[in-house]
Amino acid sequence: MFAGRTRKLSSGSRVQRGAIQGIVIYNGNASLPSDSKFYIKLIDTSIDDEVLSKSYMDIEKFPIKFKLVYPLHNVRRLGTYMISVRIIQNNKTLFIKDMNLNLPVVFTKKKQVQNITIPVNEPPPYYPNIEKLTPLQFKVTQRSGTEEVSSIYTCVVCNKTLFSSEHKYESGTGWPSFYQAAFHDSVGTTKDTKYGMIRTEVHCKNCGAHLGHVFEDGPKPSGLRYCINAVALNFIEQVKQK
Repeated sequence: MFAGRTRKLSSGSRVQRGAIQGIVIYNGNASLPSDSKFYIKLIDTSIDDEVLSKSYMDIEKFPIKFKLVYPLHNVRRLGTYMISVRIIQNNKTLFIKDMNLNLPVVFTKKKQVQNITIPVNEPPPYYPNIEKLTPLQFKVTQRSGTEEVSSIYTCVVCNKTLFSSEHKYESGTGWPSFYQAAFHDSVGTTKDTKYGMIRTEVHCKNCGAHLGHVFEDGPKPSGLRYCINAVALNFIEQVKQK
């Protein structure tokens, strides 16, 4: 259930609070360890941050009714949230269940009701490595998340980082094009008057290797188009750790 109320403080300010109420049922046949603990958490999945949590020592008594009360200023209007249920014994995760939520951000005096039932099935086999996962590995493998892959382009001569795939775009020229360099000290420029034209030549600021030219017909925010020879670049794929 979802409910909201407004509490008046002594200072005269008003704090709105929301509540998530629900029930956890156990559908399994095997008995759960009596010394295991039951945790239920409200998590902001946009930033992978715990808003609040509650624990229960005795999980033998199903169904379990729960209620999480939170100040509305703890939730973001455009955030995405989920309820995460965990059963843990001796620091070993026996069970994880996540359910996505649509949290109301604006409450009225009238209760807003939504029944939340969280089924706990037979605990899956325990894998010790789950406790050693990085936050990114856990998000991808246990919450069906996706890692963000980016790439960098380095100088073929000295390996200095020159450009990033985050700034690459399709210019229609056939050459790799970027609207900015990876860092302020990645590339340098000089005036090029060869072939009867006046252009701005781009070179590696570390070793001076010729890379291509830069033109003032690129997209926002820079308005520049770094037109670079592909043979002057090494491509290195990376995973962004967020």
